[in-house]
Amino acid sequence: MRGQACIRTTDDQARYQVRIDSGAGTEFKLRNTAGTNELPFSVLWDSQAGQGRSFVRPGETTLLTASGLSCGPNAHLVPYEVHVDRHDLLSAVAGTYQGSLVIDISAP
Repeated sequence: MRGQACIRTTDDQARYQVRIDSGAGTEFKLRNTAGTNELPFSVLWDSQAGQGRSFVRPGETTLLTASGLSCGPNAHLVPYEVHVDRHDLLSAVAGTYQGSLVIDISAP
């Protein structure tokens, strides 16, 4: 899955902090609603800026500089991707999987 966020920065260096979290405790996981099967995932943040940051555990925070396309005054478009490993996906039990992803943006 791919998405974009419009990040408004308040300092002259366009810096911001990003924290990626989920409701799954210490790992990013999608859970099968009909059973106990889980499907791990990771999040790649701002991959197009050349400073892409991979998040593999919830709760990690990092300081970045916005450099994407403009989406308003002092604002930059930042792409993100949710990755599921191909092997995990192909070996997953059929069903409906769900989970949560929380993206928290703050000033440095």
